[in-house]
Amino acid sequence: YGSLNTFLFDGQRARDDDEEAPIVLPELQYSFIGEPDERGAFFSIDAGVLNILREEGQDSRRVSLHGQWEMPYAGEMGDLYRIKAGLSGDLYWGNDVDKVGEDVTPGPGVNTQDGFAGRLFPQVAVEWRYPWVSYQEDFAQTLEPIIQVVASPEGFNDGDIPNEDSRDVEFDDSNLFSLNRFPGEDRVSSGSRVDYAVRWTAESPDFGWGEVFFGQSFRFLGGSDFEAGSGLEDDLSDFVGRVAFEPDPTFRTRYRFRLDKDSLKGRRHDFSASIGPPAYTFTTQYTLATLDETGSGPEDSEEIRLGFSTQINEFWSAGVTYLRDLDEDETRSYGGQIRYHDECFDLRLRAEREFFNDRDLKPSDTILFEVVFKHLGGVSS
Repeated sequence: YGSLNTFLFDGQRARDDDEEAPIVLPELQYSFIGEPDERGAFFSIDAGVLNILREEGQDSRRVSLHGQWEMPYAGEMGDLYRIKAGLSGDLYWGNDVDKVGEDVTPGPGVNTQDGFAGRLFPQVAVEWRYPWVSYQEDFAQTLEPIIQVVASPEGFNDGDIPNEDSRDVEFDDSNLFSLNRFPGEDRVSSGSRVDYAVRWTAESPDFGWGEVFFGQSFRFLGGSDFEAGSGLEDDLSDFVGRVAFEPDPTFRTRYRFRLDKDSLKGRRHDFSASIGPPAYTFTTQYTLATLDETGSGPEDSEEIRLGFSTQINEFWSAGVTYLRDLDEDETRSYGGQIRYHDECFDLRLRAEREFFNDRDLKPSDTILFEVVFKHLGGVSS
């Protein structure tokens, strides 16, 4: 535990002069995690300032502050609890913000608005786990049911609030128990729900370590704020899970999936593998996403990511990545990174060229230099 300060200044412009990308300047982020008290409870704070400017289209400014109190608790029978209570406040000032709702008048130039918008959003959650552990001579396994109940008021995603960072939702095993399933801060997971899953792990000197995870979510209060095809548009979500296997530290594999709740048809498959010691590590990741039965939602996509990293010495490391769209048979991005890391500093220099062209995403070049002072914070530009 300790404090963490991160400040990010980012500006981006498309390489094609005819396609203007939004200018993000500045983006400031601050995070703090306090020391736990005698019961193990602690506070955390996340704050941010964001300013996005466009030559055409909406401009938006956001000031956000999120505070959360969290307390773990262990029962007498080995049952584990985690209680969370959070409050988020967001203030927006926008120009030419797209209107949302049934009263929107068709026609160019009449579906936008200017002005301020705000939101104060409370949320509480209780998580329960009960790990059953079995030890044998050279084999240990754990079976762990997990249940989380999340309660919050309905709504709070008004059309007056610009949506810059919460458009593309990827529901999977990593955010099943997240309080907010949206990737950004402009949209919140309102309403009340229960999340549940089963996790099994096993470890042995002979075969290494393995894991199986399978879960789902049920929303019992509030409507859906998610698009069709996301896996969260209905009260009962799709199934999500993962299977991981690590026979030794130099070979790691993981398969993640999302299954349709009605037909059990695969909606998303993600297979990744890492091979080699730190001196030369090769990685690959294959992702396949398909439409739902109605044909709505995001388009089918198939891509593969390749990577190589090397630990040059105790302090220096480097790596390169390459992403290709197999469905369109074209390169999406490639780049590299050099890193210096010691007990006091973490310095990173990353360069990347992207070829995405969708909404505000335009082909662009990025050079990012990041400086992190451990236990104090960081600055990146």
